[in-house]
Amino acid sequence: MSIDNVISIVISILSSSLLTLILSTFIFQPMQEKKKYIFDEKKRVYESIFGRQRRFWSLEK
Repeated sequence: MSIDNVISIVISILSSSLLTLILSTFIFQPMQEKKKYIFDEKKRVYESIFGRQRRFWSLEK
C-alpha cells in the first residue's frame, strides 16, 4: 500500500465525516426541532381542552 492510497483513504473518511456533520447540523437537527415543536403544541392544546374538563368534573362532585 503506497502513501497515496493511505492519504486517499484518510481524505475519504474525513470528507464522509464532514458531510455527515453538515447534514446533521443543517437538515436533521432542524427537522427534529420542528417535530418537537409540533408535538409540544399538540400537547398544549390537548391539556388545555381536557384539563378544563377534568377541573369541571372535579368541581361538580
